[in-house]
Amino acid sequence: MFMHPFTLQAEITRHMLNLAKQMVSSDLLESRNRLQEYPLCGDPTVFENIMRVRSMQDRMWGHELDDTLNDPWRWCAYISYCSVRWMRDPHSWTREDTDNFYDAMIETAAVCAAAAESIARQRQENGHTFYEPASENP
Repeated sequence: MFMHPFTLQAEITRHMLNLAKQMVSSDLLESRNRLQEYPLCGDPTVFENIMRVRSMQDRMWGHELDDTLNDPWRWCAYISYCSVRWMRDPHSWTREDTDNFYDAMIETAAVCAAAAESIARQRQENGHTFYEPASENP
């Protein structure tokens, strides 16, 4: 059965969103508070690559838009775009295709880190993010 690439992309995206919804803890605050219980693991090279991409992003864009315009909806749009952009090309699953996928995932992780950094930076400087309602500000 042949499926148009955009239909396939939509089906994969829908599947990914459903998986993400199932994987997310019902109590995010509890999971954030429990992070210290888990030792650091993973390939340091991957994390180094993410941080290098973050450095490039900071040089290109700075922090002003992140801290004054990019609300959670925009961050999610950027993250979604980065994570599925590589799907637009046909793939033969060559080494080059896999390298492109790796690069897309590194870029996606770096954008995720930028979103988290923006929240931390705004709360450290102002006590709240620009998009949080005044009643929730500590």
